[in-house]
Amino acid sequence: MLTDYLVFSPCTGILITECSLPIPNTHRLSSMHITLKQLQVFQAVSQHQQVSLAAKALFITQPAASMALRELEKQLGVKLFDRLGNRLVINSNGRHLQPYVRDLLYRATDIEQLFSSANNALSGTLLVGCSLTIGNHLMPSLLSQMQKQMPAVTPKAFIQNTQSLLEQLLHFKLDIALVEGRCQHPDLISIPWREDNMLIVAAPNCPHRNQSLISLEQLQDEVWVLREQGSGSRDIFDDLIAPSLDNRYRVFEIQHTEAIVNSVQEGLGITCISHLSVHRQLQSGELITLPVSGINLHRQMHIVLHKDRAENKTLKSFIDLCRENAGCGDIFNTSPQPVLREA
Repeated sequence: MLTDYLVFSPCTGILITECSLPIPNTHRLSSMHITLKQLQVFQAVSQHQQVSLAAKALFITQPAASMALRELEKQLGVKLFDRLGNRLVINSNGRHLQPYVRDLLYRATDIEQLFSSANNALSGTLLVGCSLTIGNHLMPSLLSQMQKQMPAVTPKAFIQNTQSLLEQLLHFKLDIALVEGRCQHPDLISIPWREDNMLIVAAPNCPHRNQSLISLEQLQDEVWVLREQGSGSRDIFDDLIAPSLDNRYRVFEIQHTEAIVNSVQEGLGITCISHLSVHRQLQSGELITLPVSGINLHRQMHIVLHKDRAENKTLKSFIDLCRENAGCGDIFNTSPQPVLREA
């Protein structure tokens, strides 16, 4: 029976493998033995900020949790938490270790599921990141279908802008992200998912309301109400619209789409926004579309994963569900897209 030893390399700062027996020290590489229990305690303390609460969450005694944390810090040679009153707050060392711990614990769970008696059942936790338009308008339907098809899976959805989601993927804080913005990092796999139609919209009393066709030059003096830098919607404006405007245009940045829609309805300015976010307001006449000439505002949404994220049945089934809702191909078996490596 395999022990839960992991080999830690001080040279690289990375937990590198699982083994059944301790690897002896040599003059070329010193090693230390870190247990999954220690990592579980570290993760629980970082979440609850108290050893007593972490112990309860793990169904172990407080002395056992304290000892596991002390041994982990002793083996690493650094403190992972700072004490503030009765709280343990993760410090820079702990934050550096955290993504590796989270990924290893996920992989340990995958191993348990791989050889469980219910091998065909989908279970576990799936961490899904969504950019705002997807999270607000597409994710609810996906979660509803996921609940019906994978009732034993616990999804956790995080709605943030594209840049924040990509950063979390790079640190293994998410299993998968559905984004509207561009992704060009070499460690991330970006697969086209579904198309979105961006619109330039305004309040019904906009001075351009009766024009059948408008040029971007005619919008030079307009106030633009836009998402923040790093969002997919802002990328569209910066890439396709801003180059045709001179420095006279003004921007109000608002991080929430609903607030942008309400601000435009009140006449604060105009915006470039997904049709998913304003289709009801357009149907009711609360907003109007400005027919701008000479510009294509279609954009591609993407499924994004870390290239080193191990494939498991739950993750693959969720991607298949996304595919069924968009008509894209099987990303695990279609060239030239790279495939996730197996655990």
